[in-house]
Amino acid sequence: IIFMARVPDDIPRLAGIINAEPTTPLSHTNVLAFGWQIPNAIQLGIYDRIAADQLDGEWVRYRVGLDATEVSLERIEAPIGGPQRPTWLVHQIRLEEPEVGRTAINDLDELRITDRYRYGTKAANLGELRYVLDHGSERMLGFYNVKRPPRENLRPFAAQFLGLPENAAPDAISQAAWRFLREKVKVPRGIAIPFSIQQEFLESSPAIQQGIGKLKMALELNARQIDVLCLDLQEMIRRTRLPERIRRYIDNRVAFCLSGVESFVVRSSSNAEDLENFSAAGIYESINHVTTADRIFESIREVWISLLSPRSVRLRHEVGISLDHCYMGVILQEEVRADLGGVMVTTNPTNPQGDFRNVYINATRKSVENVVQGSEAPIQCLFNTVEGGGRTLSLGSAEHDLSASEKAQLQQLAFVGRLLQSHFSPDYTFRRPVDIEWLINEEGIHILQLRPYSQ
Repeated sequence: IIFMARVPDDIPRLAGIINAEPTTPLSHTNVLAFGWQIPNAIQLGIYDRIAADQLDGEWVRYRVGLDATEVSLERIEAPIGGPQRPTWLVHQIRLEEPEVGRTAINDLDELRITDRYRYGTKAANLGELRYVLDHGSERMLGFYNVKRPPRENLRPFAAQFLGLPENAAPDAISQAAWRFLREKVKVPRGIAIPFSIQQEFLESSPAIQQGIGKLKMALELNARQIDVLCLDLQEMIRRTRLPERIRRYIDNRVAFCLSGVESFVVRSSSNAEDLENFSAAGIYESINHVTTADRIFESIREVWISLLSPRSVRLRHEVGISLDHCYMGVILQEEVRADLGGVMVTTNPTNPQGDFRNVYINATRKSVENVVQGSEAPIQCLFNTVEGGGRTLSLGSAEHDLSASEKAQLQQLAFVGRLLQSHFSPDYTFRRPVDIEWLINEEGIHILQLRPYSQ
């Protein structure tokens, strides 16, 4: 066991984490721990215990359970022949086959979820969401259709929330849910830059191709120079000018699709993220407050090279994701002003199996980016999506609680989350939660990102 004052955001893959101070369930380190399926807990006073038991630098067996009152640390002998291979090295991750043939830069309106092979998961999910807002979904009431003994289903609660009689017909509830989504939810305007543009840029430079080849060889040999090669390659890409065809093409699409936008957010959208047992939370780059054309091009390059950071390369390599199969799409999106914002997961992270009613919401009146990055303690809430109602768990850095009107807006957001959980469910249990980055202003609820949430 090795301990430090705080878990750094750029942690390598570990066997377990113990937080010595309170954290939120949606901090990057906690999301990574969920995806890695490793023990993860908060234990106040853990430093004193480690010191008293003289565990610093020793081998220990670490266990934690949802019903445990404290973590279990048991001193063990050092493994013969060194540490055993962890399960995440035994069970390697395979990516779906991407498509990198020439693909158009498209408005998010043009994308569906199946376009993740060309534009990345984040872009495809936003496109799918915009399709649902425009056309509705037969899956939208999936969560409320499931039998919950002694109830036959939860549709009467959805009907009541939507202002319909409890015995309203399923079609009427579904139509009302669609109208509710269309009225309350917005997706900021944006375009998706496909994998093929990144690939065309990389192939335009023989020096970059040579650098990628050296990095691949170093990974195969597990050489010590991996980090240096990554940093050199990133710097080379920063210095390499975008080919004029790519610059003109991006500029023309921004001018056509996003005229009038004053400030942009440039987001990553890779095929090597939001995977089962590999979330990649906080690994790739997103850049806010981008206002000029030159800064847009610089930011796109920064997103591309985040795929080649030493940390991201090593994390993927550990689980068998080959550099040959990793691509980075980019979302260029209008930056929207927020009165309230944060992150929601459509589950109760502290009781995911026993609590089907509540969703968990982080909220702040300040910087949403600070909440996502974990540098600001948000207001933490649970909202009931069956009987209704919510409660504040922690004020975090806030001086006072949410107002009644703010809580009413978050109750609507919680219901939105359940509808989208249903549509994006990979199966017909409709249990798989989604992780939604959101903000609220006078125009309504804006959804910035939507992805599966690993429990």
